[in-house]
Amino acid sequence: MVANILLVDKRLISFTGIEIIELKIDGLGGLSIIIFFSFQKKLINPCMIAISVCIMTRFTQQFINTTVESIDVAFTMMMFSFEKEKAVAMNATMHTISGAIASVLYLSFIFTGIRKYLKERLYSVISLVIPLVWMLSTYPYNFYNEHVKPMINGSDANCDFTKYTWCEDLNTVPIWAYYAGFIMVFGVSFSIINITNTTLYSKIVGPRPQGTYQGFYQMAGSFGRMVAPLLMSATYTWFGPRIPWLILIGNFVVVIAAWVVLRNKMVPFEEYEANRVRCPVVDTNA
Repeated sequence: MVANILLVDKRLISFTGIEIIELKIDGLGGLSIIIFFSFQKKLINPCMIAISVCIMTRFTQQFINTTVESIDVAFTMMMFSFEKEKAVAMNATMHTISGAIASVLYLSFIFTGIRKYLKERLYSVISLVIPLVWMLSTYPYNFYNEHVKPMINGSDANCDFTKYTWCEDLNTVPIWAYYAGFIMVFGVSFSIINITNTTLYSKIVGPRPQGTYQGFYQMAGSFGRMVAPLLMSATYTWFGPRIPWLILIGNFVVVIAAWVVLRNKMVPFEEYEANRVRCPVVDTNA
């Protein structure tokens, strides 16, 4: 009987030995973390103004991204007299080109030293200026020469004058400006700002558990993706492309102005803590 018990014990050890060791290691790791954070000095809260600017930037990026996804096909069908199939094909082509450029940029950031030359504040502002210039250049100004054409029965191209009253005084925009800007925004600008704004945001939060802060950051992007289809599709239907473009232009002007005016606050946590930049402090531990 004793031999059977020993045999059972050996079998138990052979099947559970690794798990027991892992359990001990996990326990020691958890204890080490508790001890480490117990002796770690209490950090002041990060600059909430700087955090808010980064969150606004994330919202704006996702807002314009979803707006273009929502109205691009309808916009190009009306502006450039594209049939539905051609509009969808052009949209897919532009996204493919932009994705290829973005992939090259991301790979260069990973495998080359180019990331050392990326100054987060400067390149974040540049990446916001590019879509602003795109919006300004593709706004349907009255001084553009060509007018949108009326839709013909059986065709999806052009503007439906019988349905939309705003077709009557709407001018077309240069096709080269729209698609060149599309590639610059989604291929270059957003690729850079995905790195610079996210990196700077993490530095602003500082050496602390960042789950809550990153949650707010991602929530701002999700909120932009939620609001854009509802707001911009409705305004596009009621007023044409002018009002959605003005909303986007105003959004980018506000965010760029915030980056410029508050540039001294857009610094890593260590610099903020050392220099005691004047900034409202919110006690998140209360």
